[in-house]
Amino acid sequence: MSELKDPVERVDPPRINVNLSYKMNLGNYESASVGIGITASAMNGEKTSDAVDRVYALTEAKLMEKFAEMKKESEEMGLGKE
Repeated sequence: MSELKDPVERVDPPRINVNLSYKMNLGNYESASVGIGITASAMNGEKTSDAVDRVYALTEAKLMEKFAEMKKESEEMGLGKE
């Protein structure tokens, strides 16, 4: 077997991991929390800081979507009303 003169090093795109959570007081010493985490790779040619911003924005949007669902459900049960 012959050796490569100039071996090519494989460089994977950076992996971005964002975890967010939110806790809501439901009253009567009750609370509910929702959390979400997303791990994704940077896209080809994407700067790491741009990838972080992209994954953070997606995670935040999904967290707020799930929080809104949870808040609506708790209010329908008579909990968490301000």
